[in-house]
Amino acid sequence: LILIYKVNTPKIKSDNGNYLSIDLGLNNLATCYSNNTEESFIIDGGQYLSISRYFNKKIKHYQSILNSQGKKTSKRIQKLYQKRNRQLNHLLHSATKKIVNYCVKHNITRVIVGDIKDIRDDNNMGKVNNQKLHQLPYDKLYHQLEYKLKLQGIDLIKKSEKYTSQCSPYSKKVTKKYADKSNRVQRGLYVDKEKNKAFNADVVGAFNIFRKYLQQCRRGPDINLSVKSLNNLTKFKWNQHQFVETKSISESSSSDRSSGCG
Repeated sequence: LILIYKVNTPKIKSDNGNYLSIDLGLNNLATCYSNNTEESFIIDGGQYLSISRYFNKKIKHYQSILNSQGKKTSKRIQKLYQKRNRQLNHLLHSATKKIVNYCVKHNITRVIVGDIKDIRDDNNMGKVNNQKLHQLPYDKLYHQLEYKLKLQGIDLIKKSEKYTSQCSPYSKKVTKKYADKSNRVQRGLYVDKEKNKAFNADVVGAFNIFRKYLQQCRRGPDINLSVKSLNNLTKFKWNQHQFVETKSISESSSSDRSSGCG
């Protein structure tokens, strides 16, 4: 039984200067920065990859048995596919719902999300990371965010991620001129050597996606951004049912290098 129903889509709200920017990734599925609340939060992606690995391994095992018998599929394999897809879809809907609810709660009218198309198509990140990158359904994430935000009158805008992970949040602009790959001293850590400051690398990416949009696209009153707000960081992890806040991770992810981050 397929039910089709029409939903009246509300008019997109006027730009009130309240934005959320999103950096999509592997271990951190979505890292978000809000200029309105001056805080950041991470939707953990580790469980998505774990669910995929678990079911893919079982499917591969039973498929090899079928192949040796000259068979293509079975009810057991079809049920494994269905169970995997249900769990992954539930996780993705929960993640996008968390983001949309945040936007509604804080009167955000524009969401800027990094467009990873060029990264996915062109970059060789090594065998393991390439496999992870192609396991994550970014097109589905974009689609879910777009229609859920639109139902709330919020506009979703894609922006190229080029140089957003390489430029310091203190840099004058987010361009090739100010990019420095060496500032990514290790996975998850970005260090500005001149300022002697360390930040969560994905938060820097989300912050710079927003800065890049402001520099290149937005028309209207200036929006002042505070790098200090990158210290205010929370992480949400999957508990098999929903994403729940684990802890504030500001002290361990963004600080002076002298405090042990470097």
